[in-house]
Amino acid sequence: MIEATEYFENHLKKAIFPEMLTLVNVLQQMGVDVYIVSASAHNVVVAAAKYFGVPENRVLGVRLAIENGIIQPKVIRPFSFSAGKTWYIQKFAGDFPRGNIMVFGDSYKTDGHMLRFAAQQEGLALLVNPDAKIAETLEKNGILSYDLPSKPLLDN
Repeated sequence: MIEATEYFENHLKKAIFPEMLTLVNVLQQMGVDVYIVSASAHNVVVAAAKYFGVPENRVLGVRLAIENGIIQPKVIRPFSFSAGKTWYIQKFAGDFPRGNIMVFGDSYKTDGHMLRFAAQQEGLALLVNPDAKIAETLEKNGILSYDLPSKPLLDN
């Protein structure tokens, strides 16, 4: 069995876009509280968060039930996917002033709900490397899009 940190280091770290790492570092230097909400497995997301310098108490991924020390094939709800991401953002951040939220996603399917939520709160909602077919949907919902100029570290 491979540990989550080892899995991240050996397989996922190289899939990170350098711009996202830089953005997180700059935001943290400015005093912004950065949270990571992902539809990936919680333990792996925690390992990634360490790489980004985000504390574990600001990280949430998909959690599985554990009974008698054994992981069960049951997802703990709400599931951090689509509307579940928005639920966790509201739980983590609590009440925040309108316009005081930034969310970034890389898939409209899994991130669209939280992107629309942030835009409705007059915040910044940014989808990176979107499919060109959804440009009109993004614009209609007040969601910005940006094609990252680099490839993930995997391709460099």
